[in-house]
Amino acid sequence: MSSCRRLLSSLIRSSPILGLTLPSTSDILKVSQYADDTTVILTSSNDFNVLAECLRIYQLGSGARLNVAKSCGLFLGSWTSRTDSPLGLTWMCDNLCLLGIQVGSSTSLATTNWQWVVDAMNAVFRLWNSRRISYAG
Repeated sequence: MSSCRRLLSSLIRSSPILGLTLPSTSDILKVSQYADDTTVILTSSNDFNVLAECLRIYQLGSGARLNVAKSCGLFLGSWTSRTDSPLGLTWMCDNLCLLGIQVGSSTSLATTNWQWVVDAMNAVFRLWNSRRISYAG
């Protein structure tokens, strides 16, 4: 991870953003980063202002800017009825794709995320079935 991305994650982790307390632990998840993707967990309205300040400091220090056109947010829980656009981002209320995985509140996400695996396995089984494979070879 580059030092600039470490700076951003450090700013967010040390900020007053509340984050999400993980079940069965005292760990708090505020930010997750993979390559050039950053995911931030916001759980209070004030968290948007705190994140905006973290991004402002990051931008001043690194020269990098948030690409609003390629960034989006996901409202969950009681926030799904929100109609505003904090941070100038596009906000979804059902689901979005995060590192190739659909996340959100939709009940069909398990099927959506695993259907390609089921289809690939069925293709392998059809291929095996067509070859008349026996235990003897």
